[in-house]
Amino acid sequence: MSVNWLKIKSMLKNFNEFYWNSEMVNNISLINDLRLSTNIHETAHSRILYKLLCAHGKEKHQFLKMFLESVGLDIELDINKVEIKVESEHIDVLIYDGVKYIIVENKVNHACDQDRQLVRYIDSLNSKDIYVLYLVRSDNDKDPSENSLPAEIRQELVKDGKYKKISYQTHILDWLRKCEKETNNENVILKSALVQYCNYIEELFKGIEIMNDTDANNIKNIFWGQTDLNDSVTLFNNTNELQSKIKCAYEILDEYKCFLCTKFLEEFIEQTGINEARINSSYEIEFGLEISNVKIKFIYDFLNLKHYGYIWFGVKYPLTTYDGESINSFLSIDIDGKMKSLPEGYELEDFDNYETCANKEFKSFYCAKGYFCKYCKDNKTAVEEIKKYKEKIKSLGTNNNGC
Repeated sequence: MSVNWLKIKSMLKNFNEFYWNSEMVNNISLINDLRLSTNIHETAHSRILYKLLCAHGKEKHQFLKMFLESVGLDIELDINKVEIKVESEHIDVLIYDGVKYIIVENKVNHACDQDRQLVRYIDSLNSKDIYVLYLVRSDNDKDPSENSLPAEIRQELVKDGKYKKISYQTHILDWLRKCEKETNNENVILKSALVQYCNYIEELFKGIEIMNDTDANNIKNIFWGQTDLNDSVTLFNNTNELQSKIKCAYEILDEYKCFLCTKFLEEFIEQTGINEARINSSYEIEFGLEISNVKIKFIYDFLNLKHYGYIWFGVKYPLTTYDGESINSFLSIDIDGKMKSLPEGYELEDFDNYETCANKEFKSFYCAKGYFCKYCKDNKTAVEEIKKYKEKIKSLGTNNNGC
């Protein structure tokens, strides 16, 4: 049976038009959005912002208009042509009408800026009329790093009124309160979503006034006083009691996490010789290894935040390039076979079990549950394992120095 793609495309277009002009855009469930997130990072917040921006209020795109007003962005969009996307091509939230494009880069949890992050987003849109909203948690948070958006480019955008640093503390709260006032009480779901999210954002800042500068600095000194990076990771992963007692500690931990990621990335590049490496939004190191003339994206979870809380490195299926592009199925099969050429003394298992791996002295790679990966005892040995794996891949006749 052949597939009529033109008919399917037409049906999707009709549904899209129906969705935007129906009450469905106001049917928002914050709980579902938080549960869909693999971690409570920027992704969940971006999805919530997206849904609220899509909601109409009393008139079509009323919330979007009030958002632009609250952030002080002087721009006129063609409301009849506006589209909003979330996590599209790595951009957290993208608002556009076919001519003007607004990039919203969400840093509510102080995620580290990635290499040329905002520059890459701007270049990918291939338009001259691009606006950048750098969304941080509090008013005192910094602008994007020089590596993400060089000062020269940022100053040019500021001069043209096309760059603003905005915050949840001021701009988003102001916008949410305006949206709540403009929402009819009869629209219970939307009203409730606004109230819930507004209360949640307000809670983020209640703890800031509890701790004085001296106490905050004392806690910071404990973290920044660590000289061994492996000890630093251990310290970071044993702060549950501190987190539960002091709300302000979350701010300090997020700031420290970003600092730690930057330092660990520098050491990773120096020790492994892999130059194409970066920190992603989940605080993992992404690095590229070349297989069959394709730079494949690998992940190194050195903070052991995911995958059952253990340190690991490997890839997620389906395979993608280091730049996030998909790979055709025939080439993917070839790459997958070469990728599983393991260093001498290692085995490939078809199940995923950390305890079994530990019992086998960490001499196993696993291919299960959508991953090809290897657990590691600690970060010191993980870096050595990555170097050993890199050399094995290099012996297949590829260059894996990231250049």
